[in-house]
Amino acid sequence: MNWIQKIKAKRQIHTAIKKNGIKLRNLKREMTDYLNRPLDIQEIVSREQHDNVVNDAYEYCMRKCNWDPSEIDDGEIKDFLLCILFDGEVDNGGISQYFYNSSGDLYEETLSALKKIKPQQAAILEQALECFPNGKPPKDRDSRIEILENGNGAISEQLDALDTLLYGSENNQDYYDYLMEHKDSFQNL
Repeated sequence: MNWIQKIKAKRQIHTAIKKNGIKLRNLKREMTDYLNRPLDIQEIVSREQHDNVVNDAYEYCMRKCNWDPSEIDDGEIKDFLLCILFDGEVDNGGISQYFYNSSGDLYEETLSALKKIKPQQAAILEQALECFPNGKPPKDRDSRIEILENGNGAISEQLDALDTLLYGSENNQDYYDYLMEHKDSFQNL
């Protein structure tokens, strides 16, 4: 994107914001307030309706572990976080994105977690693992990236084909059910 395109895009954003009656200054403040809002796990898991329960529980737990799920010892909470991270990476850019990202360092733990919470996704992740030489991606991110980029596109094509099986499978109900089933673990974090 050249500088002219950037200016045009910025103008379009500002125009859309003004058109909807939103002041940019207020939007920034509201976003900052939202990101810094206090979260209480007791309140989150006791909500009558499950709107935002999964997202708020995820954010609460990630804040507790400084956004690094490998820091959490509790298996149930870690499973919850790893599955949501997997979903997020796949939503963002497919299974390849998952392996390009540092989240892919934890693929073994993620596979185990998916088997507990989302078995259909676990089966697809197992197929994705088989796309790598010896059926196992390297734990080291740089090595994984090298394989993905230097594999003549074959691995990426196989992973892209698996993406179609995952699209539309992100369902917070599974996470909500798991959260409610293991509510005590989350409340003790």
